[in-house]
Amino acid sequence: MNKLKPGIIDEKKVAKQPRNPFEVNANHNLALAAARQLQLVTVNIGPQDLAQGTPHLCLGLLWQAGRYHLMSKVNVEAHPGLAKLIEDDEGMREE
Repeated sequence: MNKLKPGIIDEKKVAKQPRNPFEVNANHNLALAAARQLQLVTVNIGPQDLAQGTPHLCLGLLWQAGRYHLMSKVNVEAHPGLAKLIEDDEGMREE
């Protein structure tokens, strides 16, 4: 999560080499809390799902993180064509 937004997880709180399930659980809770701050959908996913590697939940969270990373680079300054779409009424049309 810190790769997506530096500093979102306090590195001092992370157990670098977790020695027991409680530290693993705490690390997963930190990651999920950071995901919520980034407004990723974390409904029905908990630290135990990350620890067990529940495929559809872990992949869903990973997909959202990738989308967040890609979309964070999209803005009008970097892509002036976006403003042209709005001017041409190519935005949200209701038909």
